[in-house]
Amino acid sequence: MATVGPSQRSSRGYCHPEVKPYAQGWSKGEHTPPVHIIITVVAGRMEFIMASQRFVVEPGDELFYPAHVVHSARNLYDGTSQMMESAKRCNLAGDG
Repeated sequence: MATVGPSQRSSRGYCHPEVKPYAQGWSKGEHTPPVHIIITVVAGRMEFIMASQRFVVEPGDELFYPAHVVHSARNLYDGTSQMMESAKRCNLAGDG
């Protein structure tokens, strides 16, 4: 497994942050990521359902969902939403 240098991770321990677009009407049914994920909405409005709770997030809002937690997501915005997404804990340089 490759190590991740300081330029590829944030101070919070997340790595490879990436801004992704989600088209109007986009949705993804229940799924379970194998890693912790953190998202920050850059533009638009998104809905997440996690553990029977509904979260609506807008620009500047941040949402964390732990690994192995079933959730669903959809774009509520009348246009393209954008989210910065990052996984928690890659194989970090210096992390045993």
